Amino acid sequence: MVAGICPECEVSCVGEASVRCTRCHNDFHAACVGAAADQIRWTCAPCAVNAARCASCQVYQPVEETIKCAAPGCARVLCTKCKPSNEDWTCGAHACGACGRVLDDRDGDAVRCVRCPRGFCRGCRPASAAPVSTNAFRCVAHVREVRAPFDVGMIRRRRRGLRGAAVVVD
Repeated sequence: MVAGICPECEVSCVGEASVRCTRCHNDFHAACVGAAADQIRWTCAPCAVNAARCASCQVYQPVEETIKCAAPGCARVLCTKCKPSNEDWTCGAHACGACGRVLDDRDGDAVRCVRCPRGFCRGCRPASAAPVSTNAFRCVAHVREVRAPFDVGMIRRRRRGLRGAAVVVD
């Protein structure tokens, strides 16, 4: 969830035919999602079924099974399996993972991993990180990692299970 990076292929959309989801505001290459680049109103598949990718395990979950980062304007979420015990959670993308300085996107010094909620000052970014664009990288832990594709059927089955779950009353 780095601005200007396609969530499907994790490559910059700058200067390429792209579409922006009207709900999550992520940019996607038109070719990656099979959309016409001139579409004004377009919704990505996860948003169409109210699903979000967990920032920790990278698995899509129904939004009602996630907790959102407490930082204003951040769209990162954790699933119920990955969330900490306390209800409030702030992802690691808002402070440098090395020096602790608060990251401000307006000064152009912040770089973030496209997979996990890790952020660094430009000068603190680990040398082992693979650059994706000027403001994004892939942590060494994710360089060879393959993510599970979005499965709309799984989201629908999980929702049916939530609604049809038996409630035991003592």
